[in-house]
Amino acid sequence: MTTPFLFVPAFSWPAAPGGKLHTYAAGGTTPQGTWSDAAGTVPNTNPVTLDSNGLATVRLTTGLAYHFVLKDSTDTTTIWDEDNYQASYLTQSDIGGLLYPQTNAETLAGVTPTNLSYPTLDPRRYGAVGNGVTDDHVAIQNSFNVAAKGNAGSSGGTVIFPPGYTFLCNEDITVPVPASTGNPVPCAQGPGWSNVAIIFGTGSTFGFVILGTGATTGGTQGSTYNYAGTFRDLVIQLNGTAGSAFYCNSVNQPRIQNCWIRGSNTNGCGITFLNCLVPVLENTLITGCGSSTHGSVEFDTCTTAQWRGSRISGGVTTIGGLLIDRCTNFVGSGMSIESCGPPIKVASKSESSLACTNIYLSGLELENPGNGNPYIDVGSGLSGTALVIAMVVDGMFASPSGTTTMTNAVQIRNITGFEARGCHFTMAGTPTACWNIINTNTSGVVIRAHRNLASLATPWVFYNGAQVLHAGPQMEWQFGELQSGGRPTCTSRGYAGLYNGSNLTGATPSILISSTMGGYYGSKAITNGGATTVTSLSGGEPGMEIVLIPTDANTTLTFGNSGGAFRFNGNGGTTIGANSTLVAGRAYRFINDGSNGSGGSCWVQV
Repeated sequence: MTTPFLFVPAFSWPAAPGGKLHTYAAGGTTPQGTWSDAAGTVPNTNPVTLDSNGLATVRLTTGLAYHFVLKDSTDTTTIWDEDNYQASYLTQSDIGGLLYPQTNAETLAGVTPTNLSYPTLDPRRYGAVGNGVTDDHVAIQNSFNVAAKGNAGSSGGTVIFPPGYTFLCNEDITVPVPASTGNPVPCAQGPGWSNVAIIFGTGSTFGFVILGTGATTGGTQGSTYNYAGTFRDLVIQLNGTAGSAFYCNSVNQPRIQNCWIRGSNTNGCGITFLNCLVPVLENTLITGCGSSTHGSVEFDTCTTAQWRGSRISGGVTTIGGLLIDRCTNFVGSGMSIESCGPPIKVASKSESSLACTNIYLSGLELENPGNGNPYIDVGSGLSGTALVIAMVVDGMFASPSGTTTMTNAVQIRNITGFEARGCHFTMAGTPTACWNIINTNTSGVVIRAHRNLASLATPWVFYNGAQVLHAGPQMEWQFGELQSGGRPTCTSRGYAGLYNGSNLTGATPSILISSTMGGYYGSKAITNGGATTVTSLSGGEPGMEIVLIPTDANTTLTFGNSGGAFRFNGNGGTTIGANSTLVAGRAYRFINDGSNGSGGSCWVQV
């Protein structure tokens, strides 16, 4: 066996360009050879001639002692003389012991490294093999135990998962987290998406378990929000019956960034945030996760939760992709979800008292919700006094992809304060409605216009099983409080069709935009001369506003229901009828103020 490289001069300075290194057995001048290769098969010349920098590659035979004499390039003047130099072979562990001795954090954690070749917080230092077959959960657990004691017992440590290794864990990994600031917070850093870093196999239920004081994996919430760390650049594979990759309960600021959670379609929820403060899911892909009882990702009872630029794809879940329940201040941006049941469900878990408040979703790309499912389902699990309070959907592109039958695009119930804008979608089968609003415990709904959807040929809004004819894709539609009988009060103006180049023609024109989708014209010119009856919508509602410009004084505006016509003054005044004198070419503004019951009475302003 030979030693590692020896660069000469190794014993003195200055260097001797072109110098001659004589190698002898220790104690005399009997020549003793050296080698130029690690195997010890290619001998050096003796003396060894140094290069122009005064260097040479010299390997010594392990166990032999040498006598070195270095002379100048003429081999006459001795530069230095070193006798009894013992050749020894330093192993990787020997070098590691010098570079990476046991740390104070390891001592505090009661962890003794088994391989000093690797630096602290590398799982291989604590016995991990990383071949994807050997169960390394003990070494991984020890890594996090050391990280919890910090770097040399002071600051928080980051467990490093090196590239090219896959660590199998057949048991959960409990990540210790401090109950107060100023204490070490364990984190984890992977090698990126170049290879699977961690496999949670059969025997693992929750993956990385991050619990606050008093919290359990059974759902019991803790009494203290302990401080969690950041897990980034990890590819985590869930095999067999492994349940989850992350289970976070009652912790502050858990962050999962740039990770890929790969389920096997036999697992549970990929990531669970329960009762967490400021949890963050960022630039992460979740595939093949979820089940008949769990979504792919769940946020429950969280405050100021954030979803940033992440994606859910696939899985066997029939519950949904992303579940948001009992949360306050949830902000989701850059949300791509497909092929996992209903892509987004808000307040779908059974709840009779706690609200889900201030939900803001933007930049949605949703696909393949599954037969019979909407793209977004809101409030389906609520009862009693529980409500979704204030929710905005800002920018959505959705397509059915493999789904063949859909009832609605978005289903809403038990909510006060809902706004949707910039929502573009297509549907499959024979849908009932685009927007389906259910039950009377709902108010303050605003649906912004999206005129490109006028070709869907599907009722725009249903309310409690009946179409709301005065709502359509060409106009902003909203309703506030409910009138008697549970009908929504329309508080928006109709489509300003006065300026689109078309007029109301014929003896019985209608202000209805589409008999299929619904919607009404808010302003129109009437070009028919003589007796003209302008038909309002069946079930015209309080809040509707219509501006008409008649050709002559023989124009009548009527409701299409039993409520009768619009009226002067809003208090049962004179009906606008055939005998009313209307000035040709003048604009008449009619507003239904709801004071005439279901038909409504209105006032007219000339």
